[in-house]
Amino acid sequence: MTIINSVLASVPEAIAAFKTGETVIIVDDETRENEGDLAIAGEFVTPEAVNFFAREGRGTIKGRLNRSIRAGAMEKQMRPR
Repeated sequence: MTIINSVLASVPEAIAAFKTGETVIIVDDETRENEGDLAIAGEFVTPEAVNFFAREGRGTIKGRLNRSIRAGAMEKQMRPR
């Protein structure tokens, strides 16, 4: 992954980057937590992107699960043992 520019982007620019599959760094205000989160649109997630997030972000990786995955997970949890 390459850094295209190192300046803060506007919200419309960040949305445009999401639409093209770019990874975006979302930063908090300096007076708050002063940290950043790596984000990518779900349809563009690849194993390489997840590996980059784990290696370079060193934080929690979160993702949204679709309905069928959630339903299957709940079904497994509710089965008698």
